[in-house]
Amino acid sequence: MSREARRLDIQVQLDSERTSGQRNKDGQFATPPTLARVVADYALSLLPDMDKVRVLEPSCGSGAFTSAIMDSLPADRRETVGVEMDPRFVQAARELWTGDADIVEDDYLAWLQASEGDFDLLVANPPYVRHHHMTAEQKDDRNALAARASDTKVSKLAGLYVYFMLASQLRLAEGAVATWLVPSEFMTVNYGDALRTFLAETVTTVRIHTFDAEDGQFDDALVTSCVV
Repeated sequence: MSREARRLDIQVQLDSERTSGQRNKDGQFATPPTLARVVADYALSLLPDMDKVRVLEPSCGSGAFTSAIMDSLPADRRETVGVEMDPRFVQAARELWTGDADIVEDDYLAWLQASEGDFDLLVANPPYVRHHHMTAEQKDDRNALAARASDTKVSKLAGLYVYFMLASQLRLAEGAVATWLVPSEFMTVNYGDALRTFLAETVTTVRIHTFDAEDGQFDDALVTSCVV
């Protein structure tokens, strides 16, 4: 059995250990493997030719994007770090990707502030945690981080993925490519204003692919998705 096949089996097993309500609260919705491959390959095509690519997968879970990158980049041309706070997925990912990826157990936003070094490629399906599942203190801390990283003030109605996208500037190299699988709602709702401004004025937005509302990318999340 391939490592990707084992990863998918583990993903199903770990998802089954929690109720849909628990996973909804923590925003744990696994990236479909075919989509992970398409997104990773497109992101890689945007990078200039380089000897080695430093790859970051925030909130990596079992490592859907890590797996896709490994299929496209030889081992001697990549250095991969995945960050995950669920210890079950940390253990699984470490066993799967031993020798191929450094899996860090931490809250991604906390890790951003403590880690060092810059990354050339970020591929992520950040947790879809709605604002009412965050405390006022968490929102204040995350807003301060977003302001530090991207000089942006975020509405307290924003979901966690908005903070991920803004704060990741702290660890991206000049000319890096970041690709995000996120809800498309930020393009129309008031709380998305900070992110829209960031994408229009601070970084170069290459492409936003929005999926049809009838083409849900997640079986267990009632949300229309896009890739930025």
